[in-house]
Amino acid sequence: MPDFGIDWPDATHIGLVAPSGTLSPARLDRCVKALEERHCNFWLGEHVRQKHRAMAGTVTERLSDLHHAYKSPDIDALWALRGGYGCAQLLESFDWKELSHAKPLIGYSDLTAWLEYARRQGLPGIHGPVLTEWAIEGETSAEQIERQRSLNSVTALLAGTWPVFDVTPVSIDTPVEGAVIGGNLTVLASLCGTPYAPSPPPGAILILEDVGEPLYRLERSLCQLLESLPKGSVSAVGLGEFIGCGETDAIIAMTQEHLDAHDIKLVAGLPVGHGPRNLAWPYGERAILDRVSLRFLKAH
Repeated sequence: MPDFGIDWPDATHIGLVAPSGTLSPARLDRCVKALEERHCNFWLGEHVRQKHRAMAGTVTERLSDLHHAYKSPDIDALWALRGGYGCAQLLESFDWKELSHAKPLIGYSDLTAWLEYARRQGLPGIHGPVLTEWAIEGETSAEQIERQRSLNSVTALLAGTWPVFDVTPVSIDTPVEGAVIGGNLTVLASLCGTPYAPSPPPGAILILEDVGEPLYRLERSLCQLLESLPKGSVSAVGLGEFIGCGETDAIIAMTQEHLDAHDIKLVAGLPVGHGPRNLAWPYGERAILDRVSLRFLKAH
């Protein structure tokens, strides 16, 4: 695996969990070996090597690791090892009311379901790369550089450095301020009509990204999401990367057509998605979006 030299925070004890899809044993072994060689401070979930259909263990097994990591006072943050499918299955049975230690879970893609519902329960979150992406092999040197930058953006955020992202303006004139939520479009749309549906605070900024979805399926998901959200709950949308989804210009044009009907502003070009460039951002925190950047506002 590449020698990334990830900036693991020395004083931070991180719990490694697998709330979603089954892990590649080889990639997990490479990742754990690299952490041990660098003397990183981590706890590996007891059940992360399990397999139950497409998931990393049964609901009970995955919940067990999450409960331990969230309730242990010695663990400062949770880092998901991969996305995939299955996280939404855990939302109903997780013991949300018994958490005495508010700590962030780090992840994206399928973890979007967790990040959004955890926000509604008052828990912090970080939308960022999953940790086994450290152990991806066969990438170009340029991709490896982007991957390292993305992984280190997580540890920078844990250390208190909040991001500013450049954007490409599409249909925004005046700045807007709001809580930033979102993530994977398909996952968000799949939650509509359930108790775990996205519930943005008024005036939220919604980040969207996806992978492997043709334009018509992106449009279907976008329409379902927009029609399910309370009117006025979203002031602006920021598009990240749509890997393997067709032409970017077509995706932007389709999105703008539907957002205009809802009087929602649009920017594109956010460094968020399923590629090597997937910079971390603090889920649910407030930011200012204008024609140049998305700037997160750290609370004092």
